[in-house]
Amino acid sequence: MSDSQEKTSEATIDELYQTAMNSLPAQQPANITEPVKSEILPDPVTDPDAHVKAVDQRLQTLQQEIAQDRQERQSERQRLQAQTDDRDFRDAVSRLAEKAGVSETQRELAEGFLLSKASKSEALQGLWKGRGQNPEAFNKALDALVSPLRDALAIKEDSQVAENQRALDDAMKSQTNSEPTEEKPEDRLMKLSDSEFEAEWNKIQGRVW
Repeated sequence: MSDSQEKTSEATIDELYQTAMNSLPAQQPANITEPVKSEILPDPVTDPDAHVKAVDQRLQTLQQEIAQDRQERQSERQRLQAQTDDRDFRDAVSRLAEKAGVSETQRELAEGFLLSKASKSEALQGLWKGRGQNPEAFNKALDALVSPLRDALAIKEDSQVAENQRALDDAMKSQTNSEPTEEKPEDRLMKLSDSEFEAEWNKIQGRVW
């Protein structure tokens, strides 16, 4: 993928993010009311000390109940959000992979590509976070990444082919170098002492003549 193509895709995602942010409705603060439980307290006139103690105990109990309730609701929201994020991410990877022509066995390549792009693009992260309010903008951002993904996969495939060829060449060279070479007669004679050379030479002459 050329630098101009990558810059074009990133610019498109930035524009989609800005458009999505401008179209978001103004958020109103939520009014949260906690349930209040009624309880018969000691008479503050006839038994003021008991009344104060009972009020303090009741306030502590209410604070603990409120804190526990908030924690439970927060945990539930986080659990549901995690499930939603996981489902939406898998859907995003599937959409990107299908449009780029990536096979089922190579979906992890599309996943890694999307994660890499998201880690470098605040606009893409923003569109991901706002996908619930504006899913169309996020889908357009995914479509803008289809061509860069194809280019990245093409480069990876070419690199793998070259690496396989280099490995094959190295294996052939190693096999060739490991094959024993037949020693030439003259090389063997050069290693003999004078007496051994004379004896061997006489044998050769006897065979020749």
